[in-house]
Amino acid sequence: MAAPRGTLDDLKVVLAELRACAERLAAVGPGKADDPTFLAAKTDASLAFLKIRAVNRDVLNDLEKTRERTSAHKTELDEARLQLQNVLYEKLHIQKEIRACEDFTSAYSDEEIGLRDVKEFMEREGIKEGELDPHELMLKRLSSELAERKALCEEEKELKAKRKRLQDGIDERRKFLDGLGAQLESLKRATAPLQSHLNLPIAFDDRQKRAARLLPPPLYVAYTQLAAAREAFQDTYEVNVDGSIADAEALVRKAAAEEETARARERGGDDAEAADAMETDDGEIRGEIRDKREGDDDGGGDADA
Repeated sequence: MAAPRGTLDDLKVVLAELRACAERLAAVGPGKADDPTFLAAKTDASLAFLKIRAVNRDVLNDLEKTRERTSAHKTELDEARLQLQNVLYEKLHIQKEIRACEDFTSAYSDEEIGLRDVKEFMEREGIKEGELDPHELMLKRLSSELAERKALCEEEKELKAKRKRLQDGIDERRKFLDGLGAQLESLKRATAPLQSHLNLPIAFDDRQKRAARLLPPPLYVAYTQLAAAREAFQDTYEVNVDGSIADAEALVRKAAAEEETARARERGGDDAEAADAMETDDGEIRGEIRDKREGDDDGGGDADA
């Protein structure tokens, strides 16, 4: 590596002095070591060699400093090169992400996500055609959809809470109505002596309605029509159902049992035992008819016109 300009000039000057000393020594000739000219030239040559050593030392110092500066600059260069490689890597990564975003195709369409139609959304938000790029437009659509769905979720919670309050009120009323029948029945039984004393037709009408429900369909239709006509025109004739309610109920159960027995026989041998059981129940029903008839006779039983 070249020495600094000042050191090189000093070296040239010292070398010139050393050449001059050599020429002077050569001019004196051999065998004249004690010659004053020889001694002076020798002294000047020694001084020149000392200067050369000093210049050489300066050159070595400058060389070391130059190496240190070179090493420092090399380190800076390596760091800059590493930063450049990192920047290039990030650039390639970002370019790859950009291409992926440009080539991205959603697995879900607008219909599957449930987004509003683009034109409808733009009209609703007051966005002009071409004002936003497709990406920004999609972000706005998604943000609007998210806000709308959050509002709908809140509304759903409020409606569910309202429905629960209404359902609780309905349950309370149903509970009251379920117990009201038993209370009315108790009240009717408690007021039965008063109804009998005052000759009120409440209990009689209840027995008539209960007996009418056990009539065959044609007779039930005739009864309801005649009763409605009497109430509508306030006629003096009466429409009553006479007979034992217990007998009628027993006959209804007997008919149902016979029908079930016939069905069991139609289904085959696997249900034969069920048919026998139905016949056994038929015998029990007949006994029940007798018991209830005796009970009606003891209590004054039949509802007569």
